[in-house]
Amino acid sequence: MNTNAFETKLVLPNLSYVINGVLFEVHRELGSIHLEKHYQRGVALELRKSGLSFHEQVPVDIGTSAGRVGKYFLDFVVENLVILELKTVRVVERNHFGQLLAYLHQLNLPLGLLVNFRVTSLNPIRVVNSRFLRVDLSDIDAGYFSLIRANSKFSSNKFATQFE
Repeated sequence: MNTNAFETKLVLPNLSYVINGVLFEVHRELGSIHLEKHYQRGVALELRKSGLSFHEQVPVDIGTSAGRVGKYFLDFVVENLVILELKTVRVVERNHFGQLLAYLHQLNLPLGLLVNFRVTSLNPIRVVNSRFLRVDLSDIDAGYFSLIRANSKFSSNKFATQFE
């Protein structure tokens, strides 16, 4: 037995699979030339169509022990588990990761997806809240198998049979 082996488990793989399908569909239809607000609207439409529950432009207070100093807005919180942060930038930078990680820690959510629509080939980036690395979320995530099977866009896919 290799004691140096690093075992990794994806956090919420089924839910993120469905969300990624939404993101790729929006990118396929809109391309990479629009403003963030247009992708925001497109993602909201596709999330609604997918059957996932979500909140958009979620206000989150920023404060110190002395009081509130401001607020920021999350693009989406999907199924009260995943923060979805949209960008339309030439290059995703380190501060974008830090921003999403701060959101995850403040709201105590397990997963964030950082997606830049200003690219030819979409590559959503998973950002995991380290507090959830050893937490078993498989019971929660198992419910998304049925969404994958029920959604005709995915069930017609030749790879969908691996989930049945």
